[in-house]
Amino acid sequence: MLEGMDFFPNARCENSFDKVDPWVQRRLCNEALRKGDTATACRELDVLIGYFRTLTAWWYADHTLGDADEDNWIGFTHLKSVSDQGNKIVLKYEYGLNTCDAVLIPQNRGFRFYTREKGDFDSEAVSYTFSEIEGEYQIKTAHSVIVITAGDDWKICADEKFVLDADNFKLYDYAGSKGFDVCQPLQEREMVYGFGERFDAVNQRGRVLSLWHRDAFEGCNCSIGNQSYKNVSFLHSTKGYSLFINSFYRIRADIGRVSKGLRITTAGPKADIYVFTGSVLENMEEYTALTGKPLLPPAWVFEPWAGGGVGRWMDGPTHDVIQEMEGVVRKFKNLDIPHSGLYAEGAGWKWEDHYNKEEIYKIAAFTKQQKMRVFSWQFSHLDMEQAKELLPNCAEEDLPITRTPDYHGEKVLPCAIDFSHPRAEELLENQWHDRMDAGFDGTMVDFGEIIPDEAVFYDGRTGDEMHNAYALDYTKAYRKLFEKYKGEDHVLFSRSAAAGVQKYSCQFGGDQLSSFRGLTYAMNGGLTLAASGFPFWGVDAGGYSGFADEETYLRWTEFAAFSPIMRFHGVTPREPWVYSRYAVSVYKFYAWLRENLLKYSVHTAEEAHKTGIPMMRPLPMVFPEDKEAVYWEDEYFYGSDLLVAPVHQEGEKRRIYFPSGRWINLLDFRKMVGGNRIFQVDVPIDKIPVYIREGACILSVMNGELQLGQSMTYEKKNTVLMSRALNETSGKRYADGKEIEYNILGKTGEDFFMLRHASETEFIVLLGFDRKPESLELNGISLPEGASLNALNYGSGWYWREDTAVIVSVPKLEKTEIHVIHKEQ
Repeated sequence: MLEGMDFFPNARCENSFDKVDPWVQRRLCNEALRKGDTATACRELDVLIGYFRTLTAWWYADHTLGDADEDNWIGFTHLKSVSDQGNKIVLKYEYGLNTCDAVLIPQNRGFRFYTREKGDFDSEAVSYTFSEIEGEYQIKTAHSVIVITAGDDWKICADEKFVLDADNFKLYDYAGSKGFDVCQPLQEREMVYGFGERFDAVNQRGRVLSLWHRDAFEGCNCSIGNQSYKNVSFLHSTKGYSLFINSFYRIRADIGRVSKGLRITTAGPKADIYVFTGSVLENMEEYTALTGKPLLPPAWVFEPWAGGGVGRWMDGPTHDVIQEMEGVVRKFKNLDIPHSGLYAEGAGWKWEDHYNKEEIYKIAAFTKQQKMRVFSWQFSHLDMEQAKELLPNCAEEDLPITRTPDYHGEKVLPCAIDFSHPRAEELLENQWHDRMDAGFDGTMVDFGEIIPDEAVFYDGRTGDEMHNAYALDYTKAYRKLFEKYKGEDHVLFSRSAAAGVQKYSCQFGGDQLSSFRGLTYAMNGGLTLAASGFPFWGVDAGGYSGFADEETYLRWTEFAAFSPIMRFHGVTPREPWVYSRYAVSVYKFYAWLRENLLKYSVHTAEEAHKTGIPMMRPLPMVFPEDKEAVYWEDEYFYGSDLLVAPVHQEGEKRRIYFPSGRWINLLDFRKMVGGNRIFQVDVPIDKIPVYIREGACILSVMNGELQLGQSMTYEKKNTVLMSRALNETSGKRYADGKEIEYNILGKTGEDFFMLRHASETEFIVLLGFDRKPESLELNGISLPEGASLNALNYGSGWYWREDTAVIVSVPKLEKTEIHVIHKEQ
C-alpha cells in the first residue's frame, strides 16, 4: 500500500500469475501454528513469500522491492565531450566499460535530455547560442541558461534550479530489464505536486507512489489513496522547476519517504526527460505545447448536469429507466432549477440478451424537447464474440481487439478494442450507430486501465508500455467519432488519462465514496490532475458509492459548483428532494450561481485551451513565492479571481489562509479580509467560502435585482464584477467571441475602472466600497446617483448598496472605454 500497490494488482486487469490473498494465508498459517503443525504453517508461509517475490519481480523496474538493486544501477562516470550539432547538443559519456551518447535539446525554459530510446513526445530545439568558457559549456536561449561541466565531476545545471550529474542520473540494463533513475535533492518546505490524479494529498512530499493505471475503485473505497486512474509523469516543485518523464512505462516516485530526496525510477528502454525552469504557469504552457493543448468544450458543458448510474434508474419506483429519467428532468424544470445535460446511463443498456433500442431514441427526443443534452456510457472491454457481432464480415484473426499470443496459461486475460488497428474506427462506429442516429451529445469514456503486460497490439506495441498509454488512443478514437457526427458540439469525459489525453476529452474523478473522505479524495484528485495538464474535470457530486447524509451531500454540491464541470452521478439518487426542501433550496442556489458565473467559467476554459493553465489552481501555482501556501492543500483558485476553500469535514467552522491582497466574500460582498493571515471563519451548511481577489474582473449574468444564486428564468442582466485594487491590475477576458480589456487602479481618494470592448455589458458592480462614494463619472461625464437600484433600469446612473457594491448602469456602450472614478474624503 505504501508503494501505491496492493496484493491484488488490479481486479479488472488479470495478471498471468495466480493471486494469493495474504489475509487468507496468514489465517491458515496461524491456525496451523495453534494446532502445533509447524510444517503446514511453513508451507502456507512459503506460498505467501513466493507470491510476494513474484509480485515484486513484476512490479519494480529492477525486480527488487523499492528498486534497490544498487549494484546494477549505473551512472555516467565521465563526460568525455560536448559538441554542438546546430539543432542539438551531443554528450559522449563513459558508461561502465562502454561509451554512451546522450542528447540535450535546449527549450524555451529548460532542456530535454535523452539517451538510449527517445520518448513518445518530440520537440525541436529553440534558437540558442553555444559557447565554451573556461572549461564549461554554456547554452543560452531567450529565457534560459544551461551550463555543462565535463569530466569526472560532470554536471548539467539549468537556471540554477535543476542539476543532472553522475550521482542523480543512472541507467539499469541487467538480466534483460531496462530502466532509468533520476534524483533531485529536496529543500526544507519544498512542495512537490502533480503526477496525475492523486487522491491522498496534493503535496506528495513524504510519499511513495507508482504511476501505473488502476481501477482505483478499490483504492478509493478502501482508503488506499495513492492508487490512481490517471497517472501522468509531470510534476512541479516549489524549488522552481517542473519535470516531465517522457515515457508511458511504469514509474515509481519516492518523494522523500525512503529516499532522502526526490527519486523517480522508470521501467523500460526509454530514458527521456524534459526539465522546465520557468514559473509554474509558464511551465504549464510549455508542457501543453509539447503534449497538446487542451480541447475547448462547448459553453453548455460548464452548466450543471443531472444524472445517475444504471442501477439508480432501474431501481427507481417505476423500474423503467426512461420514466425515471424523464421524471427527474421534469421535476427539476418544475422547481426552476437549471441543467444543460442529463447523464442517461442505462438507456438502451445491453446485457445478456436484453437490448431496448427504443429507450435510446425516447430519451434523446425527450431531452431535445427540454432543450437539454444527453450523454451515454461506454467502456473499451470487448471479447472475441462481441467483436464478431460488431464486424460480422471480418475474419476472426483480423478483428481489432488486443491479443496475448505468447501467453499459454489457463487464465482468460482481459481483452479490449485495439485502436491501433485500421478497422477499430469501423468497429467503434458500429457500436455507436444507434446512439449517434438518435443524436446523443456525448459520453462517459469509462475504464481504460485493464491492459495486461502480455497484450500485443496491431502496431507492435506491448502491454507493459500500453497499459498507461492506452487512454491516449482510446480517447482519440472517441473524439474522432464524435467530431464526425457532432462537430465540436459534444462532450467526452474519460476515467483514465495519460499525457496528451487533454487534447481529446474532459475527465471525471472515478468512483468516490459518498462520505467526507470521498469529497476530500475528489478535491485532491481534481487539483493534482489540473496541475498535470488537465483543466476540464468533474467528479460524481454526492459520491459514486453509497448514500450521503444531507450535510455531506450539500458540501459536495458546493464543491461541484466550483469545479470545472458540475455533474451529479451515483448508484443511488443524487437529486436534492430525496433529502428535504432545504436541500432543494441550497441546490437551487448553487445551480443558479453556476449560471451566474458561466461567462467567467467559459473565459477560464478558453484561457486553459490557449495556454494549458488549468481552471482549478493550487495555491502555490498562483502564489509561488508564498512559503505559507504549501501548507494549504485544501484551498485553490477557480480561475484567476476566485479563492475557494471547500468544507470537506463535519462542522460549520474552518480555518482559511488568505494570501496577500484584499479579499471580498463572493456570496454576500460584505466581508473584506486582509491578506497574509489565517482566520477561522463561520461556514454555515449552505455556504462555501469563496473570495474575490482585489483587482478582479468577473464576467457574469445576474437577475434583475443583481443578486447571485437566484433564478434568471424571466430576467437576465449582463454584468461585470470588478473589485478595488491598491495596485494597478489589467488584463483580458474572453466572452461571446470577443476579447475584453480591463484596467483597475486605486489611488488616495480615487479609484479607476476601465472596460473596453464590453459592448454587451448592462451593469458594472464595483466591490469593496464600505462607504457611499461622493460622485461617479462615466467617460468624463458626471453620473447621477439613482434613488434605487430599479431606477438604473431607466437610464445611466449609479447606486450604492450596503453590501459594499456600487452598481453602475452602462447600457451596452458599444466599443467605448468606461471610466468610473470614485472620490472619497
